Amino acid sequence: VKNQGDPVSHLGATSGDGSPLDFSVSIQGFDAPETTPGGSLTLGANWSAPTGLPTAIEGLIPAPAGGSDVLVLRFFAPEGVPVTAISADGGNALLDMDSTRVARLTGGGVGDPTLFGIADCGHADV
Repeated sequence: VKNQGDPVSHLGATSGDGSPLDFSVSIQGFDAPETTPGGSLTLGANWSAPTGLPTAIEGLIPAPAGGSDVLVLRFFAPEGVPVTAISADGGNALLDMDSTRVARLTGGGVGDPTLFGIADCGHADV
């Protein structure tokens, strides 16, 4: 993620706000309601969102089982495609990719990828 200014504001997220796109926080957990010591819950009951869970994460499909905590992991998938050139067309950035490896972006059930991370050994941008 960019190291200039707020690293995730261009994704509609603020660093530390819990957004699914906040790559400044790679691991984040939220405790299910009534799971504190002395609390009472029924496993398998209807799921209630943990306190403080961001609304962008609250609508999980399928919803977790009742009594479930939420663990958010943010990472880049290891399936990469080398970028061979970067150019500009007006206000748009254009990335040229190795055409023999582009099919990797739709593996694992991804129909039409819409979010990308580009990285080198020291920096990344989403």
